[in-house]
Amino acid sequence: MNSTLIHFIVAALIALGALGVYATEFVMLTNARNEAATAFADVARIEEENRSIANAKDTIAALESDEAAIAAHFVSPTDIVPFLEGLEQEGEGLGTRVEVVSVSSPNEADGRITLSLRIEGSFAAVMRTLGSFEYSQQDMRLSSLTLDTIQGEEERVWTAATVFTIATQTP
Repeated sequence: MNSTLIHFIVAALIALGALGVYATEFVMLTNARNEAATAFADVARIEEENRSIANAKDTIAALESDEAAIAAHFVSPTDIVPFLEGLEQEGEGLGTRVEVVSVSSPNEADGRITLSLRIEGSFAAVMRTLGSFEYSQQDMRLSSLTLDTIQGEEERVWTAATVFTIATQTP
């Protein structure tokens, strides 16, 4: 055989070998690019999920604080005694004597408790106490009020017979 032909065959085999290596590397590089693109898409999806989770946590925290603020306007039926003692103490601080006459069970229709109170003191003190109760943080509604007065040893003593309804929450 001719040496030129041998050189040509060797050169063709080297070229085919190089082409095979190039094709193999090209396929491997394309696969690597596809895997990288998939990994970047997964990372982007995970980051979006993390942002969504962080937003959900922020929303839950905001709702919890809103829930606590709203719950402060209700009285739990299990906490009625401390609530009533607080009303009596508040009345004392305003210069009146507050007496709890009766307390009902929560109304099944609207969940409100009916509370009858007797408030005694000077006219100004009785009015301050009524206003303090009516405009308190809890949802208290004055549904009935009867004022009466008697002459005391030094001044007139006013008595307010009241009926309030109080919003409750289920325990």
